[in-house]
Amino acid sequence: MRIKINGKITILPKKTSLSDLLTLLDISNSRIAVEVNSELITRSKFKETIIEDGSSIEIITAIGGG
Repeated sequence: MRIKINGKITILPKKTSLSDLLTLLDISNSRIAVEVNSELITRSKFKETIIEDGSSIEIITAIGGG
């Protein structure tokens, strides 16, 4: 299936969860925010959120500063 991640088209297997996607992308940072089709997904729902064909995903990483 084809999805868009941060504006780039990506091909994924069907029935990929948001948690699986983050693992595939090697993103393990606890300081991220993820939107799927403009809906903010809480960390507790990453495993149960199944990505659908044509979805648009935005992954934002918080960066500390000072």
